Amino acid sequence: HSRVSSAARTSHSWSSAGVDALAVIDRIREREPLGAMLLEVMLAFGLRRQESSYLTPPTCDEGNRLLVLSGSKGGRPRAVEF
Repeated sequence: HSRVSSAARTSHSWSSAGVDALAVIDRIREREPLGAMLLEVMLAFGLRRQESSYLTPPTCDEGNRLLVLSGSKGGRPRAVEF
C-alpha cells in the first residue's frame, strides 16, 4: 500500500531554492508587465496564482487588509492583513 500525503515534505518556495524573486519579476516585467504585477501581489500578500488574478481593487481594498473574494481555496473569502 502507498499512502498519499497532502503535506509538503520540502519547501517549494523561491527563496529556499536560492532564487531572487524580485530579480526574476524584474526580468518578466520587460515582456509581461501585467504578469509581473500579479507576481508582485502574490509575493507581497502570500496569495495563490488564481487569487491574484481575480483581485478587483474596488472590492478588495479594505484599508489595512486585502479581501480575497474570488479564486480562494475552497471558494471561501479570506482577508490578508498588511
